Amino acid sequence: MKGELIVEVDGLRKSYNRRVVLNIRHLSFQSGGRYAVVGPNGAGKTTLLKILSFLECPTQGAILFEGHRVDFSANAISQLRRHVTLVMQDPLLFHTTVLKNVTYGLWVRGVGKQERRRRALEALDVVGLVDIVGARAQHLSGGEAQRVAIARAVATNPKVLLLDEPTANLDRPNTSAVEEMLRDINERYGTTILFATHNLKQAYRFSNEVVSLLGGRPVGGRPDNLFSGTVVEQDGRRWFSMNGRRGFYVVTEKLGPAHASVDPKEVIVSLESLTSSALNCLSGKIVGVTQEGSVVRLTVDVGEPFVALITVTSFQKMNLNINSNVHLTFKATSVEVY
Repeated sequence: MKGELIVEVDGLRKSYNRRVVLNIRHLSFQSGGRYAVVGPNGAGKTTLLKILSFLECPTQGAILFEGHRVDFSANAISQLRRHVTLVMQDPLLFHTTVLKNVTYGLWVRGVGKQERRRRALEALDVVGLVDIVGARAQHLSGGEAQRVAIARAVATNPKVLLLDEPTANLDRPNTSAVEEMLRDINERYGTTILFATHNLKQAYRFSNEVVSLLGGRPVGGRPDNLFSGTVVEQDGRRWFSMNGRRGFYVVTEKLGPAHASVDPKEVIVSLESLTSSALNCLSGKIVGVTQEGSVVRLTVDVGEPFVALITVTSFQKMNLNINSNVHLTFKATSVEVY
């Protein structure tokens, strides 16, 4: 049932040659949710996906699936693998037609020929490839190959769909297409989706919840200047509104609920309001100061915590400190909306 816990991780450790690559006290995932796992290379993202898809067993700890502890013995695990499917970053497709690639998982499961074809065509329709069922897989583009791999997984009707960097090698249009397709799968079938990505903006754009891994351990925190709100239009310009208040100008085709992010390096800090081509100027009080090498990270309360980076020299020249009043200026084109 949607909303109930479908997968839980409890006291998980995974080691290779005495090197611990995962050390997770607890994680849980709800049925029907969309989740992202983020972190740098080597953080343990792929290892976690392989364990959650029952392709690898943990060194210590437990995985619970639908409330039952997973037995990683060969006989027990084969049945569970029917409910969880992992799509790798570079999926392996057979040198045959698109249709035969998608029906393969169903054939392995003993599904009859007519039912295999029906479910494969339905899955290909979901990913927008029903018109190329007879094409040879080796002639597909990278985006098409990724979508065929996802269709092959969806055709088996998994309860949990895991994806390892599904858009890492794709251009922006194909990335958007894959994200929209995964949303459709999630909403149409109630499939729990968990994917690994190095792209924080994509993670927050797509998922209901983000798990950040660093050195194999979950860590807290969100990216700087990531806001939830609404894009509204007024006097021919579009604003990003937070908590019902005017926030800042944006350049976007989107209207309605959205997320927006501003790179702290794109923000100019000043003691007085600047006259410039930049449309956005927010005023607030410094509530946090942290030196990071040659730059200073300022957290400014503008109604929401807003982060800006300035050089140590500029910080000292302006004689800034906690409770200093400052102005933050940035261009509307510096705001990413999704």
